[in-house]
Amino acid sequence: MNAAKRRVVITGASGLLGRTVIKEFNCNGWETLGFAFSRIKPGLINVDINDTSEVSKQLSAFKPDVLINCAAQRFPDKFDENVEQSYNLNVKAAETIAKLCHTSGIHFLQISTDYVFSGNKAPYSESDETDAINNYGKSKADAEKSIVNVTHGKACVLRVPVLYGDEEYVGESAVSALIKDLLNTNTEKLVSDYELRNPSCVDDIASICVQLMNAKINDPDNVSGIYQWCGNETLTKYAMIQTMAKVFNKNADHIKPDPNPSKGSPRPFNTQMLRSRLQSLGIEKHTEFAKAVEKYFKKFIV
Repeated sequence: MNAAKRRVVITGASGLLGRTVIKEFNCNGWETLGFAFSRIKPGLINVDINDTSEVSKQLSAFKPDVLINCAAQRFPDKFDENVEQSYNLNVKAAETIAKLCHTSGIHFLQISTDYVFSGNKAPYSESDETDAINNYGKSKADAEKSIVNVTHGKACVLRVPVLYGDEEYVGESAVSALIKDLLNTNTEKLVSDYELRNPSCVDDIASICVQLMNAKINDPDNVSGIYQWCGNETLTKYAMIQTMAKVFNKNADHIKPDPNPSKGSPRPFNTQMLRSRLQSLGIEKHTEFAKAVEKYFKKFIV
C-alpha cells in the first residue's frame, strides 16, 4: 500500500493530543479526517462519537485504514463531576467504535493512560495488572479490556502519561496549569512534591502513533495489544515548576513543596511505565522537558 494514500480518522481532534496527531499524520503523507464535538475548527467535522450511526456513516464515506481514539474526559476531577457521561465517553463510545472498526477492517488505536495503575509498584510493564484508584483510571482500564475483547485482541492500546505541548491556553494541560502559580509571585503557593510523573510532549506521542500504525499496517498479525510510552524524566509538579522557573529566568521563591498527596480525586503515586514493546519495534521519541517547555510555553510567559 502506498503510504501517501493511507487514511486515518482521529477522534477528539480538537484536543491537545488530537490536534498534534492530525498534524503529524499530515506531515507523514496520510490523508486525515478529524472528529470533534467541541472547539470545531476548519478541517474538522462535528461528530458526537456517542452517536453510533453517525460514526458508522462517516467511516463508510471516508474509508480509513486507521482510527485513533483520542476522545476522552481526561481530567479526574471533571470526570467525577459527571461520572455517567464521562464513563459513556471513555468506555462505551470507545468500545462501540472499536467494534465498528473491527467489523470494517479498520485498524484501531486506543489512547489510554498511566492512571490505570495505582502507582504503588512502578515501573509498570505492559502486562502488569491494572489497579486504578480513581474513576477516570478505572474507566480507561475498563475501556482497554472491552476493546481487546470486541476486537479479539487485534486492536492496539497506547498508554500515555500526563501530556503537554502546543497549547491553546494556560491550563489546557496539568503541566501548563503550573504557569499560573509560577507567575503569581504575590501569593505563596504549595505545589505537589509527592506524586511522581514522567511527562511527555504531545509531539512525541503523535510520532509514536504514526510509527506504531505504520508498523501495524505492515505486520497486522504481530502488532497488537498494549503498548506504553512516557518521558525519560521523573518529576513532581514542584520539580516541573522549578524547571519552568529556570528556563524562563523567573523567581520561584513563592513556590513551596507540598510533601502530601494531592487533594481531590485520588492520584497514583508513581506511574512510570516500561516501554519495552515499542522499543522492540524500534519505536521511540523523547523531547527533553526543559526544551519542550521553552518552545511551547514561552508565549504564556509575561
